[in-house]
Amino acid sequence: MLTTLRGTDEYSRRLGEPSQAGRQGTTILEVLFATVIAVGGLLGVASLLLMGGRYASQANESTEAQGFSHQWYNVFQAREFNNPSRWSWFNDQTKTFGPYNASAMVSPAGSTTTATSSAFRHAICIDPSFYSDPLTLGEFTTSTFDSSQAYRPGLFPYYHDNYNPLSNPYSPATLPAPTSPGIVNQPRMLRMHLADPTTGSVLPRSLVEQIFMSVDDVATMLPEDMTPPQDKALPAQRLFEASGARRTSSGEYSWLATLCPRENNTLGPLTASERFYTLSIVVMHRRERGWFAATDSEPDSMPQGERLLAVTPQSGNFSGGFAGRVAVSSSTGVDSTIRSGDWMMFARTLAGDAVNHSNVFRWYRVVGVDADPVVDDVTGVWTQNVVLEGPDWTFAGPAYSTQATLLTNVVSVYERVISVP
Repeated sequence: MLTTLRGTDEYSRRLGEPSQAGRQGTTILEVLFATVIAVGGLLGVASLLLMGGRYASQANESTEAQGFSHQWYNVFQAREFNNPSRWSWFNDQTKTFGPYNASAMVSPAGSTTTATSSAFRHAICIDPSFYSDPLTLGEFTTSTFDSSQAYRPGLFPYYHDNYNPLSNPYSPATLPAPTSPGIVNQPRMLRMHLADPTTGSVLPRSLVEQIFMSVDDVATMLPEDMTPPQDKALPAQRLFEASGARRTSSGEYSWLATLCPRENNTLGPLTASERFYTLSIVVMHRRERGWFAATDSEPDSMPQGERLLAVTPQSGNFSGGFAGRVAVSSSTGVDSTIRSGDWMMFARTLAGDAVNHSNVFRWYRVVGVDADPVVDDVTGVWTQNVVLEGPDWTFAGPAYSTQATLLTNVVSVYERVISVP
């Protein structure tokens, strides 16, 4: 009788092949490969969840900010904040508030020298929240402001007119006088408080918070045990202030307004008042509004809520409503963090003479940023390329250079053209 060995262990052993019965499980190498694949998949899912959460948070902020911007625009119009009689300017040299008087604002309101700010065409930043912070007011009373310092809180942004943004704010350098006749200082807005139209006194802090901070995001107290009761779900306990029955809100959103007069490239109209202004309602989420005097040359010791940047065009003038690509630069003493979704305000001088000049200010949204800034260790300056979205802009020569103000945590800018009586 013939015995068939094909397919048996004996047959395999005779041919020198490994026995099928000897391989009962997986090898360590296979387990490692499977583990790496599983861990990689879990990490990918986790990264997608984090990215999705960040995008959802940004979308929520944008939606809420759009609603607040429309609401606060109506508040601005209803309370007649466009009336110059409501504006009260803080003279940081005398540390006093005074009524805004266009004919008396030639000097020293927007200037560290004489006769370089227009008497009738000031751009205005209405920002009572900045002045209502008690810590900021304390810095006003203990500091002196002169041309040797980088800061001047009576202006927006809070830097001296002739401050060089490429120098460290702790040891500031001034810009050289441009060759254009009469133009000495850089464009700045006058930072205004609001006054009671009947008494002339500035608005109290409590009223400023009600008007310029969100009151719809109601604060709630959640119990430690989040298990819903068996009978029915009860609402979380709402918080109320001790005085009155006003609900306490988290106040995460706040706003300021900028008013820029209509552009004029000719010198003649500069001596006449302007009726039409571009109003920008700037909405911020968790604004860093406090100002404090710098203590040393490190970024952490200096206010970073308003960063002044030098602007160099990379794609020519902006036209067509998309804006373009620019390089922004500043000192290494200034934080270089710029993210997509941030907002910055461009500023430059249009025309002027030894008595009057006109400035233009426009807001732009950052839609693209290079991975990392380029740092020049010799000059102590960092440069970052960004892509912007916004209105048309014309870049001029060194005499009318463009500067940018990067305001921290801006989530929305709502613009309309309004009349100023």
